[in-house]
Amino acid sequence: KSSATVVTLLNKLDGEVQELPFHVTFDNLFTSLDLLLYLKQRGWNATGTIRANRLPRTCPLKTPDVMRKEERGAMSMVEVTAGADRIFIVRWKDNNIVTTASTVYGSEPVKPVSRYNRTLKDRVGVPSPKSIREYNSSMGGTDRQDQNVNAYRTGIRGKKWWFPVFTWLLDVSLQNAHYLGRQSGATGAVTLLDFRRAVAMYWLEHHGTPPKAGGRPTNIVNVPAAGELRYDRLDHLIRPGQQARRCRGE
Repeated sequence: KSSATVVTLLNKLDGEVQELPFHVTFDNLFTSLDLLLYLKQRGWNATGTIRANRLPRTCPLKTPDVMRKEERGAMSMVEVTAGADRIFIVRWKDNNIVTTASTVYGSEPVKPVSRYNRTLKDRVGVPSPKSIREYNSSMGGTDRQDQNVNAYRTGIRGKKWWFPVFTWLLDVSLQNAHYLGRQSGATGAVTLLDFRRAVAMYWLEHHGTPPKAGGRPTNIVNVPAAGELRYDRLDHLIRPGQQARRCRGE
């Protein structure tokens, strides 16, 4: 099971380090209620996103179908008890439906987070639960990379099996370059979307080629203006020929 990976990595810590009150954060690939209870019994708190099929069917949490009909920022929380241990399960509607499970964080206190509103065309405050904010603050590395790549994934499709791998490598390279630029201060506060646009514009301006005009190519280099043809006294009248009509005054 994927939960065993978390336990194996934690067991590799030194004995004295394992006695520290860790707070472990992981994504929905590893999260399960059994793992959270096991870590809690060892003295560690944990928070992670959790998949819907890993929750008990009797869980009174609002279903994702019900949450999609509600406004952005809607949330639902359930507290699961196992003896003296508690697990807080929170479901929140953002751009998508997100569900977290934590042994320490619930929905309170609720605080607003900045999100872009397409209707108002401006950033507005959206209420968010405590578990979501703590999870986002602890997210890093691969999880943050996946989130950024999925936000602006290349939408060009190809028939070759390797093409999705190729576009994914480009997206990851742009995300890493943007991250390194912000860490070093080279890109300032430029967003990932603006950074991708700047890279695309640079390559188009320096290495792009204009599209070729449609239709048959012409051999005429210099074509005189219509006014010049009318008054050059050569009587440009069409006369029949063997292959095509030609100008009489050619």
